[in-house]
Order: sequence, then C-alpha cells, then structure tokens
Amino acid sequence: MNNRSLVATAKTQLITRHRKLLVEDLKSLSTPVKIQDGFLIIDRSPRGWTLKELIKVPLENVLAAREKGLVAYILQAFTSTRPRLIPFVFENQSLIRLARHLLRHCSGSPNSLYSYVDTISRYSRWIGHSPDMIIADVKPSGNIPDPLRVQNHVNFLEEYLGFLQDEGLTPEGVLAAIRCVRSFYRVNGVEVKLTEPVKGRVTYKDR
Repeated sequence: MNNRSLVATAKTQLITRHRKLLVEDLKSLSTPVKIQDGFLIIDRSPRGWTLKELIKVPLENVLAAREKGLVAYILQAFTSTRPRLIPFVFENQSLIRLARHLLRHCSGSPNSLYSYVDTISRYSRWIGHSPDMIIADVKPSGNIPDPLRVQNHVNFLEEYLGFLQDEGLTPEGVLAAIRCVRSFYRVNGVEVKLTEPVKGRVTYKDR
C-alpha cells in the first residue's frame, strides 16, 4: 500500500449501516398492536386476551429500537405478565441495549428479560432516577465513565445490597439482584465492582 492509499484510508471512516424500522414492520408483529396518533397501542396479549389497562408507547421510541425482532422480544416478555413495563423499556435506551444484549448474546428468553428489567426497575425506584439517568450520571461525557462517579455507583450498589438484606430477601435473591444490576451497568459500558464479592448461601442449613 502506497502513501496515497494510506492517506485515503485514513480519511475514510466506515459507518455502521442501520436499517430503519418502519411502521409497516410493526403491523406484522405476533403481538396485536395498533398505530394511532403517533402511538403504538397494545390492548391485547399475543393470545388475544384483553389487557386490564391500555398500553400506549410513543411510536418514535419504538422505531428507535431499529430491529423488528427486538421489538417483538420486548413485547413478548411483558405483554402477558406486566405490560406496564413496556413503556418503561422503550423510554430508556439503556434498557434497549440490555434487551438487545440478552437477545443476541444470551439465551434470548423473554423470562430473562422480564427478570432483568423488573430488577432494574426496582433499583431505579430505589436510587430515584430512570435507568438512562443512572448511566448518564456515571458517564457525564457520554462515552467514558468518570472514575469518581463509578466509585459513587459502587457505593450505591453496596447500599442497595444492604437494603435488600434489610427487606428480608434471601442471600440467593440478593446475589441474583446484584448480578442483574451489575450486568445492566456493564452492558452500558460501566464496570461496577463491589469491594467484596457477594455469595449466595443456604438460608436454613437444616434444609
């Protein structure tokens, strides 16, 4: 490769080709949906059961997920169990990243996504901010975590561990919750490590 080619290569930057998700794509989802006045509306489960509460999600939030399979995965995880979490997921890009990670690189089980998001929603309520705000706080520049803020979030996680124990959660339950929260941070580019590892143990030895 000559110098001219090197210069040309240095000036050229490849860009990821994102296929846009279209409204027409959403009409063929397995979960029955309606598109109305800029919202994705869900009033029935995949099996046709009427939901107790109408779920409305801004259409732009759904289309921002970019992948039909990812949208289907999210709807499948919550429509029949806890539909109220659907808008919560779509309004937080940090949770979209988590869902994409579970779908692409883990089991892809809807039950896993439900478990993770349910845990993160509890952590989010405890800390008093949305998942996106939590990640934005630890990455104020947008890309690189701030070391001092990472330590703050380590402290948050330590305090949350104590909170879960005070709530009477079993050691196995505490361990599972902490692992979920740590995975949430990691998928969003932040490594939060506790000062000491958390280990699950048998609650009652006589069992």
